[in-house]
Amino acid sequence: GVAFMVSTVVMFFAWASDMRLKKSERKEWVSGGRAMQYMRWETDDSNVGKYNGGQKLQFWLSCLAAAGLLVSGLLMWFPRTFAGIPLQFGYLVHDITFILFAMLIIIHVYLGTVAEPGTFVSMTRGTVTRAWARLHHPRWYREVTGEEPHPPRQHV
Repeated sequence: GVAFMVSTVVMFFAWASDMRLKKSERKEWVSGGRAMQYMRWETDDSNVGKYNGGQKLQFWLSCLAAAGLLVSGLLMWFPRTFAGIPLQFGYLVHDITFILFAMLIIIHVYLGTVAEPGTFVSMTRGTVTRAWARLHHPRWYREVTGEEPHPPRQHV
């Protein structure tokens, strides 16, 4: 638990500035997210930077889950100090938070492997191809290369 918390704090401070939400990303979540837009062929990715709204949501939900695990874990770590109802509540929150966090990780692994071809290779290498960056994160591609990506294909 201590190693998990330390690594989560390091992750938070390393990525928090990149994970600030833009207004358009909040709207994306309300409209069902990118997955629903892809299914309806209505997505406009032209303004996606290094991280998309779903990746930022994953980050913030992971941080929230870690905070829940930390607080409830501290209650369980000191059972004599937090006896009775607080301790029982801590066990309940810890279990529910862990189950939801595990589901979040499973979804993240699926989206990072099967759902987006080429993504797993980028995780193992630490880099992406120019074509992948141009397709999935056009604004970031423009910022890094200074090039304009090709116009997206029209789906018929």
